[in-house]
Amino acid sequence: MQVCKALSGAFALMLLPHFAAPALAQAWLQETGSYYFKVSASYLSADEEFNFEGDRKPVLNEDGSKMDTSFRDISLTAYLEYGWRDYLTLVASVPYKIVTTMETRASGFRIEPTNGGLGDFLIALRAPLLRKPFVLSVQGGLKLPLGYEQDPDNDGAPLGTGEVDAEFQLLYGQSLWPIPAYISAGFGYRIRGGSGTRDLATVGAIGGLNDEIFYNVEAGYTLGRVFVKLRFDALQSTEDPPDLSGGGSRLEVVAGDQDVYKLTPELDYNFNENFAISTELFHIFAGANTVAGTAVSVGVVFKR
Repeated sequence: MQVCKALSGAFALMLLPHFAAPALAQAWLQETGSYYFKVSASYLSADEEFNFEGDRKPVLNEDGSKMDTSFRDISLTAYLEYGWRDYLTLVASVPYKIVTTMETRASGFRIEPTNGGLGDFLIALRAPLLRKPFVLSVQGGLKLPLGYEQDPDNDGAPLGTGEVDAEFQLLYGQSLWPIPAYISAGFGYRIRGGSGTRDLATVGAIGGLNDEIFYNVEAGYTLGRVFVKLRFDALQSTEDPPDLSGGGSRLEVVAGDQDVYKLTPELDYNFNENFAISTELFHIFAGANTVAGTAVSVGVVFKR
């Protein structure tokens, strides 16, 4: 029973998509005293996932023992960039999440465990390496869990891994002026807490965690008060994501590992230089051990 509960909790964690984390980081720095502050609400409802082999399957139903399975994630995220110095920008974000896994067991019993609370707090610093003819900067930070249950009593999805992670990024930005457009890219590495593997017989809701690499490409264009952007993000585990259903020949399970590939179109309307409304779609189109779906996000932006 302990192993089944552990696998269920670990598998539910895989569904937590990485689009909850901010995809805003660019190479440019804020001037001293300037800031970019965004509060956004996102909604995802999905009934399909990409399993450990990248195949599209009904969500939470790898072993075929459940029916009418689905996953819902409602998040409210605050994101801040603040110019602490001209050569140092503070970056921070924190989400409040409500996650629900829904399934009908083989016995016909319907369960919908829901967990809510603060997720992982990200704190980072960005510094310039080069400002001309293009921008090149580095960013390093920590992801800190904020006291949520790592193994919820209701057997639902936890709000994160419960581990402290460190991450580092190299960021590139290029203005295309006099065309009111830009391109940017980034490459990063995440060192995850709780690394390694654990035996299947003793694994908790969260097993070993392997490091991750992530990268992105982005292009944006401004037309009057309207700003449009398209961003591609990829996240890859340094080890193959595991079969969390327990199938195959694996004797160990590595929980928390996934691959995620997503496209994010964005449309903003700037009322003035200090206030904007933002709308985004986060579409996961491929991956492993992650949901297959699209989140809708609406946010307000304050700038100075």
